[in-house]
Amino acid sequence: MSTLAATGLKLFDLHRGESLPASEVDDLAASGLVRVISVAEHGMIARYEALQDHIEELDVCRESLRRRFVWPWRRHHRRAHISRLSDRLMARSSERVALRGRLHRLGLASDTPRQYTRLDDGRFAKLTTDGLAIAFEFAYSTAFDAQITPDAAVEEAELCASLHGRMLLQWKVDYPPPVVATAAALLCRSGREIESAWDAFVELFEYWRGTYRDCPADRLALAALLVGAMRDDEDIRDTENRARETLDALVKVGFPRERETLWAASLLMREGRRPGSMERVYDVWCGLVRAGWSMAAATYLYAARLSLVPGKPAEITSRVREIVELLAVRVPVAEGRARLAAASILAHSDLHPPPDRSGARLLEHTSRYDPLADRLVAIHQRLPEPPYEAVSDCRPAIAAVLARLPGSTLLAFEAFDTTLAALRRAADRRIPDGGDLDPLTPGALLLCDRCWHGRGTNHLFAFEACAAGRNEAFDPVTIFRFTSTGGPAWG
Repeated sequence: MSTLAATGLKLFDLHRGESLPASEVDDLAASGLVRVISVAEHGMIARYEALQDHIEELDVCRESLRRRFVWPWRRHHRRAHISRLSDRLMARSSERVALRGRLHRLGLASDTPRQYTRLDDGRFAKLTTDGLAIAFEFAYSTAFDAQITPDAAVEEAELCASLHGRMLLQWKVDYPPPVVATAAALLCRSGREIESAWDAFVELFEYWRGTYRDCPADRLALAALLVGAMRDDEDIRDTENRARETLDALVKVGFPRERETLWAASLLMREGRRPGSMERVYDVWCGLVRAGWSMAAATYLYAARLSLVPGKPAEITSRVREIVELLAVRVPVAEGRARLAAASILAHSDLHPPPDRSGARLLEHTSRYDPLADRLVAIHQRLPEPPYEAVSDCRPAIAAVLARLPGSTLLAFEAFDTTLAALRRAADRRIPDGGDLDPLTPGALLLCDRCWHGRGTNHLFAFEACAAGRNEAFDPVTIFRFTSTGGPAWG
């Protein structure tokens, strides 16, 4: 590996949150590619962010108290409470102003704690603008291809097809095939011993079949998702109860009690989000709706996934909207929902250097997401055309999942195609061929990230992966859909 490639790999791993030896980080810092700060400076940044959140909470509480109706004999107590809140708000604001001045003098005023990675010696480091540019150029080029093994997921594809066949024997269920393929792939990626995962999966789905009058095949994928969220010393029913607690928290902040909300709650619970953090999900969803997104129930899943992206809800909404505008002129598809799903998938990538606005390019309309959008188009052109009877063109979502993964576009598509071919060979006698819209596409999308050996992951996109293999002309009743059922998906 050349020196430039080795430097790019170190920067990419540091950006992903992996700790490097302090000596290597110091060498990168001496080259101006990494900024290293002390524990005290990182504590100042964290304290400033905590003060901002606390000030917003106090302000909301004070305004709510002012608007609240109280009986005349309680108004004195309300004025006293408002006065105490105002005093606390003034004290926190003064502390924030003083702290911001100190951070500004240190050049840390625009930094957040999430941008930094903790090193072995206790210090914290993040990539500078030049380091980010080098990491991006290395990650999405042929130089990264040496870190990818296109056939690394073939063995896991055989296991996925075997689980697919066991579901067919257990419940005589092979329809809709994309849901079954998604469930099998999620079980393979659950992180548990396969027989233990299968026993918990069977226990939960059998309980649902005996409890609910209507237990659609969509619950296969939901059960597999919950198996992946199980703790080491936990029963699968306890995991289901934790998902219900998260569902109750989502309902409490304003979401309706629907099955899409349950899916969103299960995803958030699997990612370690506590019920107390559900207001962020609602804020992201409201931001998308205000920006023009449809209020259909399928958008709850997108909002839940986007709430996992670092940053404020307004920043996330702005990022998605900017990517949608870029894709609108690059990806000509009749149905907009798949393009929106693609934009929300790309919004999870934060390895984007700022655009070059110097010299002659100062007045050009450039975006930091232009390279990734062009990468999506390159992969989109390699995907086969959907059959004429397909209701929606799901290629943008498939291309977005692959475009996020580092490496050249050719090798990213080769890894996906090799995994899909291995799945098709292993399941050829069990699953009917879906033609151009292959029902095993979800399994291939969820498994092919194994080819990146931990430097890329697709497990967050189970919903989009499932819809990418679905022909809605033959199976319209499902929560995994890209078509818009209530007017345009984006206004």
